[in-house]
Amino acid sequence: MATRAHFVKKARKEHTADDGTKIPIGTSYFWWKFNFGRKHKSLKAPKYSQLINSPFLSQVAAFKEDFFVIEVDELEEKRDQLVEEISQLLDETQDSLQNMPEHLQEQSSSGELLTERVEMLEQWKDEVEGVDVECSLERDDYDSLEDFAEAKEEWLQEKVGEIEDMDYQGS
Repeated sequence: MATRAHFVKKARKEHTADDGTKIPIGTSYFWWKFNFGRKHKSLKAPKYSQLINSPFLSQVAAFKEDFFVIEVDELEEKRDQLVEEISQLLDETQDSLQNMPEHLQEQSSSGELLTERVEMLEQWKDEVEGVDVECSLERDDYDSLEDFAEAKEEWLQEKVGEIEDMDYQGS
């Protein structure tokens, strides 16, 4: 569950944002706070991943935030980058599970949670890897360059949507 960001129209006193920049009096800014934590401040609206208190789930959310493709030739690189990021998180999660005593891996809620996360990350990684990002559209199949460009854009948006719809479904 994410916390809520609050918008302040005009600061009544000077503040310091999380990144170290000054927030002068009269400047608008955003703030958010987790239970039992400190207040976070920023001149820009926080990303969804910044509003999640769980480092693991925040990292998962950040993967999708970083998946933005503008051109067809970037799609394969972005997909491979997402697969690599999921793989790294999978390795870290597996290491955490393996570092637990064996009886806790099987009988504790933490062990069950890590086991579930490993399984879900493996499934997510396999799904993303399985997306065919090879564009088979040919310029000669279209009457005009505009029609071809439109078809490529539709294909790109379809593929990006397909990858974005694939998500980590665990807790």
